[in-house]
Amino acid sequence: MRQKIVNLLIIEDCQIIVNAYKVIIDNIINYKFKASITQNCEEAYQHIQTKKHDLILLDLQLPVSKNNIYKCGEDLGSLIRKVHPDSKIIILPMFQII
Repeated sequence: MRQKIVNLLIIEDCQIIVNAYKVIIDNIINYKFKASITQNCEEAYQHIQTKKHDLILLDLQLPVSKNNIYKCGEDLGSLIRKVHPDSKIIILPMFQII
């Protein structure tokens, strides 16, 4: 059976969580994910401006961009909606328990 190719953008600053996502998506049958990974608002902004993604896994708590315009995942989500309205976004909030 032919696999459907999905352009995926993972926006997550915790490498352990990124690794977990990779394990999960590698085990989804009938789909081949071409994943790009960004770890902060600045990197994510660059990807969003230069490439269309079918699916985006978006963390809400991210390091702020250098220009201080994109301060969190919510800001990036709004940008994605404007630039690529057909992209699907899965918001994955992570909360630290102390």
